[in-house]
Amino acid sequence: MEKRGQVTLFIILGIVILLLAGFFYYLKHTQGFLTPPADFLNSQLKPIQINLEECISKAAVSGLTLLGKQGGSFSPANYRLYQGQRVRYFCQNIPGKEQCLNTLPPLSSITEEFKKYLTFEVNTCVDKTLVDKTSGVQTLGSEKITITTTFIQGIILVEAHYDLTLKKDQASISLAPVKKSFDAPLEELYDTSRDITQAQASTGQFDQLIYMLNKKGAYEITVDKPFPDIIYKINKKNSPYQFWFAIEGESS
Repeated sequence: MEKRGQVTLFIILGIVILLLAGFFYYLKHTQGFLTPPADFLNSQLKPIQINLEECISKAAVSGLTLLGKQGGSFSPANYRLYQGQRVRYFCQNIPGKEQCLNTLPPLSSITEEFKKYLTFEVNTCVDKTLVDKTSGVQTLGSEKITITTTFIQGIILVEAHYDLTLKKDQASISLAPVKKSFDAPLEELYDTSRDITQAQASTGQFDQLIYMLNKKGAYEITVDKPFPDIIYKINKKNSPYQFWFAIEGESS
C-alpha cells in the first residue's frame, strides 16, 4: 500500500510539473513572462514580417510577368488577344499605308501602373489578423502598407512600409521597411520596343536580325505574325524576363 501511495504521489507531482511548465510556456510566448520586452516584441513582429515578404514576392513575380506579356499594362484598352494574353498595341494601323500610328505609352505610365498594382495586391494579400493575434502588446499605427518601386540596371527594387508599431511597457518596436529585388530589365526592354515601334511607324518595317547584330546580341527579339498583326517578344540575353507588344496590321 505504501509503495502504491508513493507511485500515486509521483504521478500527481509529474502532472503538476507538466501543468506548471505548460503554464510558464504559455506566459512566456503570449505575455513575454521572464523575457526582455524588446525580444518579446520581436517575436510577435516576426510572423507579420514574414507574411509581408511572402505577399510582396507573390504579387511582384506574377505582376511583372503579366505586365511584360501585355505590353506594360494590366488592363490594356487596345490589344491583340494572343496566347491567352491581351497584348497591347504600340502602333495602330493607318488604312492604306505600311506605316502605323505610334501609340507607345511613356515608361513612367508603365512603372506607375505596376506600383499601383503592387500596392493593391500586397494590401489585399497581407493577413491583417496577424496583428490581432499579437498578445500582451499594444498595437499602434494605421496598418497601411505603402509601396515604392525603383527600376535600375535590370533590377526592380521594391520597398514596402507597413505602418505598425508594437508596444509593451516602456519598449516599442516598428516594423522595418521590407526590401526585395527582382530580375526584370523593364527599362532596357522598353527602350528596345521604342526603337522597334519608331521603325514601324516611320517606314512600316523592322529588321530584327540587323538590330540584334548592332546591339551585339544584347537582346533577343522573336517575331510572330498572327494575321494581320505582328507580335514582338523581347528579352535581354541571359534573362528569362520577356516584354511583348503588338503592331496592328490591316485586315483587308
